Amino acid sequence: MAFYSLNSVSGYIRPHQNIKRYGTDIRNIRQTVPTFVRYLRLLAKHSTARKINILAYSAGATLANEALEILGEDTSNPDRNAYKESLRIGTVYFAAPDTDFDDWVTQYRSYQDIVDSVTVTINMKDSVLAMAQEDRRWKAYGGWEYLMESETTKSRLGRPDLDDISAVDAEWLLAQTNTPKLDVLIIDSSKIPGIDKGVHAFWYTSPWVSTDALLDINLHASPASRGLAEHKTKRGTHIWYFPPDYEQRVVQAIYELNDEYKRLRAQ
Repeated sequence: MAFYSLNSVSGYIRPHQNIKRYGTDIRNIRQTVPTFVRYLRLLAKHSTARKINILAYSAGATLANEALEILGEDTSNPDRNAYKESLRIGTVYFAAPDTDFDDWVTQYRSYQDIVDSVTVTINMKDSVLAMAQEDRRWKAYGGWEYLMESETTKSRLGRPDLDDISAVDAEWLLAQTNTPKLDVLIIDSSKIPGIDKGVHAFWYTSPWVSTDALLDINLHASPASRGLAEHKTKRGTHIWYFPPDYEQRVVQAIYELNDEYKRLRAQ
């Protein structure tokens, strides 16, 4: 499903919300990737959108990642800046992304230079991603007996484990969080009112998160200008979170972004 916003086209990718349909979702996603690639190329060629934005929710992250990887590996235009401008991909927003974390690191490397920015939302207590990880491990290794005896190396992007990737990849990824290209947003139910601890659908059930997502996608505003607070971990990861006074911050942020909105509207 796609919806249209001011001077942009935003695609919303969402699978079935039923863990019993998980295998079906993944099969359908794999089959849909070439079609989604063509769709993005058609939008870039035939639409007048200033930017093409992608919001990928849950297992829809796999579709977005694999499609963007194909675009990123396209070498038909050796001028990467010109190629990026031709695609016009703006914000890629991963909401509770259910895709293999280690695979995503490789995929992101291939397309990070042809998109404006990527936002990854993380909830380390996401119960659906925890079940998806167990389901992925069980199917990969052949049954419950092996599951009980083994450890997975397939944490989810929305619930990542840095130990699943190499030290080199980890250092590269941590460095990326200190650039405007990659924003990591932590979802902490103890600090965001109205959401449960294991919530998976937070991006649209929480007014705080949905407001932030819309500001990110529609105005391409930085986390700081959207009213978020920043924190740097001991390992050097630059992350963003919702502070207790977010409601006051976001009101002020919207006032300050109003001039930018008027400018976009006039174009």
